[in-house]
Amino acid sequence: MTAPFPRHIHSGVQYLDFLGRFAPACGARSYFEIGVNIGKSLRKIDLPSVGVDPQFMFRDDIMGAKPELHLFQTTSDAFFQTRDLKAFFPQGVDLAFLDGMHLFEFLLRDLINTEKAMTPDGVIFLHDCLPVNAEMTERERRPGQRRDVELKSYWTGDVWKLIPILQRHRPDLEITFIDCPPTGLVMLRKLDPGSQALSTAYDAILKEWSEVQLTDASLEDFYKGLTLSAAAEVLSQVGG
Repeated sequence: MTAPFPRHIHSGVQYLDFLGRFAPACGARSYFEIGVNIGKSLRKIDLPSVGVDPQFMFRDDIMGAKPELHLFQTTSDAFFQTRDLKAFFPQGVDLAFLDGMHLFEFLLRDLINTEKAMTPDGVIFLHDCLPVNAEMTERERRPGQRRDVELKSYWTGDVWKLIPILQRHRPDLEITFIDCPPTGLVMLRKLDPGSQALSTAYDAILKEWSEVQLTDASLEDFYKGLTLSAAAEVLSQVGG
């Protein structure tokens, strides 16, 4: 039965498998992750790593074959206020996965702070920016009030806003939208650790976007403005 409201189901390589294949294929030597939670994504990466989360809930071994792993049980804001990523990776971070608090202002700050520590050829992945339906983009998680009961556990929050924000304020970035289930990946390349564009515009961005919401109709328009790349094709381009 077709859902009575728009859905954008992603059908590529599941995002955890994608990350696990991308890391060795791209030749990354270091990894940074915000939003470790139970460690599902961190387990996939066998690189020297730094992970940040305000409350770790590990269920399995996350060390794997990593030569070193540094974990910080704190918010990302507090981490960046007290730590320097380059103290762990003097050459910079090659690969980062940002999956922290699902509110756009948090992800925006995480991106600003992470980019400062990236290598010239580094890659940042943003999670949850390609929502399946409009309901999951609300700022408050309310699964009991969802119409789309089948997907009521999904919650992306409003981090989708990073896409139009980056398109406007960071046209220098190379942005790839990848069809990884369940809620997509956004890949950022051609990073500029010295860029001040987002930090300078931060207050204005919050003022402009804080009250903007996705509806069924505007979700359709959102996707009409994007070109999704097949995850398998992206992996093949990096040899994964």
